[in-house]
Amino acid sequence: MGSENLYSADSTEPGRENGVPEQARARRLKPSHAATAIVLLVLLGMALTFFLPHRQAVPLDQNFTAEHVEMLGMSDNAAQRLAYRVGIVLLVMLTLGAMVVVTWRTRFWATATARRVGTILTGVKNHSGLLIFAAYAVVFLLTLQQTAFAVPNGRKWRLGAALVSLSVVLGAMRMGKRLTMRFVVVAAWLGVGAYGLFLIVPGLVRPLIVLESRLSSVEWHYSVTLAQADRLAAGLSLGTEINLNYGLLHQVALAIFERGFGLLDFGGHIRLVQLTQVAFLLAAIFAFWLWKPRRPLFILFATALIGAWLSTSHIAIYYPNQAGWRSLAFPVGIAFLLLMKRQTTRRAALLLGGMATASMLYNPETGLCLAAGYGLFLMSRLGSLRPANIVAHALRAALGATLMVVAVLLLYRGGLGAWPPLNLAAFAGFITRFGQGYGGLPLYFDPLATIMFAHGAYIVVFTLLRWRRGDDLNFADSVKLALSATILVWFTYYINRPHPWNLWTFKFLYVFLIADFFEPRFLRHLWLRGARAFAGARLATVTFILLPMIISTNHYILTTTRHPPTLPADNQSLVSGLLMTKTSAEALRAKAEFLARQDFSDTLYITRHSYSLALMTGSFIRLPVQDVFAETISREDFERRLAEIERIAPRVILIDAPGDRDVLQDPGISYYTRFFARLHERLAARYELREVTHGWQVWELRGV
Repeated sequence: MGSENLYSADSTEPGRENGVPEQARARRLKPSHAATAIVLLVLLGMALTFFLPHRQAVPLDQNFTAEHVEMLGMSDNAAQRLAYRVGIVLLVMLTLGAMVVVTWRTRFWATATARRVGTILTGVKNHSGLLIFAAYAVVFLLTLQQTAFAVPNGRKWRLGAALVSLSVVLGAMRMGKRLTMRFVVVAAWLGVGAYGLFLIVPGLVRPLIVLESRLSSVEWHYSVTLAQADRLAAGLSLGTEINLNYGLLHQVALAIFERGFGLLDFGGHIRLVQLTQVAFLLAAIFAFWLWKPRRPLFILFATALIGAWLSTSHIAIYYPNQAGWRSLAFPVGIAFLLLMKRQTTRRAALLLGGMATASMLYNPETGLCLAAGYGLFLMSRLGSLRPANIVAHALRAALGATLMVVAVLLLYRGGLGAWPPLNLAAFAGFITRFGQGYGGLPLYFDPLATIMFAHGAYIVVFTLLRWRRGDDLNFADSVKLALSATILVWFTYYINRPHPWNLWTFKFLYVFLIADFFEPRFLRHLWLRGARAFAGARLATVTFILLPMIISTNHYILTTTRHPPTLPADNQSLVSGLLMTKTSAEALRAKAEFLARQDFSDTLYITRHSYSLALMTGSFIRLPVQDVFAETISREDFERRLAEIERIAPRVILIDAPGDRDVLQDPGISYYTRFFARLHERLAARYELREVTHGWQVWELRGV
């Protein structure tokens, strides 16, 4: 948030202009004042909406299955989702109003009242760092669990991290221009390289060990995120036998590969997710370099901020929706945007239209956020607001989008031998579900989330008002506008399921907005200001939030990398590319061998091992889901599954046999067991239990 003079005027002469008193001269509303006021009003409106009494919502288990509600710890978060929507509506309405007012020249802005209000708003903006310090103090004193720390190490750990962070910041401020010395630059680049190798290599060279206590959860997530590619490769039809949950493009690419080289085993799919972690890391570093090519310290800081989440040893590799597999469009899309610096606006519109479409086809959620940012970027680069100019750029963006769609259609047709269905419902994924509150969690006190939202809103308003006033925006201004808009739209996801895990992609987007902090001249300026410098938001954010977070998350990944899961050599067995205990391996092989002997044209199997058994046998159920439990989210879904089973009317249905040993090792299995019991109850009129063998309950159609 830049420093400006308090008021804009037609003349810089103080006091009088051609004999006219200062209070009588026409002035314009300052964008910084308007932006600060609007952000405060938006935050106030959101807080009032959240804390005001609300009408009693429908109980969650009236919409979603009871097993999902209990297992995911879902809570009714309608109030916070409404507060977010109110905040966005307020932001849009107030910004549009300010865009009209900011062009007016009136004496009101020179009155004593306006001057006092402006002084207050300037003071709030320039001293917002004190609020950040206060937030950190609350977290420290109350030992709250929030995103600055990955593990609950208590006050001693947090105090140590804060002192280390403060020492690093003071040292950087003191060194100032010496940070540009050659040995510092070389050391920073060596640090980036060494850190990257630490993140990439250990996880790739070690065997993949999955214990029973985690196996069901891993199967769930891979069934939801990657199984669609395997089903495409096996010849199932999109739209009728396959529903996409997280996008199309990566599924098509994997399906084409598996058509040519055969299905990957379970371990091979996890290795693939590890590679997307590497791809995200490299694309992010490239984007950081494009943004600040001569600031390796910024690149090192930004990489360390998100690096722990991108390690091939991070637990995220077992949950692809939290890994690079899902979010790769963000670094690629931002790097692509930064490459537009030397392009004309018309050519940029064509290219960004295509990239936005590719991002949405890769993952609809992140792609829509990038598309919103691209749209504001292009608008801010227009030299003229004539309708003909706007239409010309919109048509070029639409042409780029059309060309990308055609390219993907041809890729699909050439690689899979069929055309995809023109059915948008098959591509919607989980957007609707999450919008209804699926997986919802209550808000917790998180200073970083508040900072990113408020700072992003400020930049959007401030930049749009400058653009509307006719100020010249440089390329960096337009990029920051795009990044801020992307953050605000992406907050739709976080506000439904606020959790430290779900903030790492926001950190990637946000770090571009504070990159100026690493300018040597700016650091030297802060040193000269002394303690007053910490009243500013950027320095306080870096010192008390981001650097302690880097220390904590990297301490976690260092520990995880040094001490990975292990199994005794005499109690391990390899199944589908995964090492597990011999007991688990024998049980899984027995189920797979029995399943492989069945007639798949007349057999349906429903199991918590939905992913491994499909890959081990090469057979996929004819329902449009891979994991019946994981993808049966609502009561409506439950009835739909029953209708689909009745429609295909398999002669045999195999369902996991409950086992006390499994439940003791993984309490989460009990939710599967309860769900399967409800299926039994509804299917009992048509199916009867014949036997329990090899870990299966064998149900046969009555009268056959």
